[in-house]
Amino acid sequence: MTNTARMIYQSYDSLNVPNYIAVMYADTCLEVISKCITSNTIIFKANEYTSNGYPSSYSNQHIYVEGDFYMDMNMSFENCIIKTKAGSKLILLGNNFITYFNTSISACDTMWQGIEVRDRGTIYLENLNSIQDAHEAINLGLLGNLFMANSEIINSVTGVKIPSAYPNLLADPFIFEKPYLECTPTLFYLITLGKILMELSRMQE
Repeated sequence: MTNTARMIYQSYDSLNVPNYIAVMYADTCLEVISKCITSNTIIFKANEYTSNGYPSSYSNQHIYVEGDFYMDMNMSFENCIIKTKAGSKLILLGNNFITYFNTSISACDTMWQGIEVRDRGTIYLENLNSIQDAHEAINLGLLGNLFMANSEIINSVTGVKIPSAYPNLLADPFIFEKPYLECTPTLFYLITLGKILMELSRMQE
């Protein structure tokens, strides 16, 4: 963008009395960069309908999601900080999986949509992850799966949405181990359901 700057110059005589005022204008080009983007940030571009061309594994990276980003391969994130543009979404396609380990996903300044599983994909929140500021932090769709261990979903409207779960609440679409959810009260039943699934899993061992 171009911004016009104004500089006022004033001179004084020997008695320190102002005797001259000059006003100068100059146009300068300013590069406006989001506060969530640094020189080392990896950008997931908006409306990329395939993740081909992107690495499948990220470690100790700062990532910015600038819109709807489609993942059609297995991807993993370890010790990463992921910032999201307002209204953006991460969409998992096919039978692929996303693995997060010690990674945070949060909005840059305004709420984002969340992570959506379109097919039979699986989301692994394996340890010390945090998802924040989402409209629907995780939407498992009709066939998605979720494993969540020692991780949190906070400051979101909906924590985990499972359209296929009700009334078959034991369809086993997800398993919780020590989760922390802070979202709308209507989703708190998921914690109890997670414990039921864990008990059933132990009984089958």
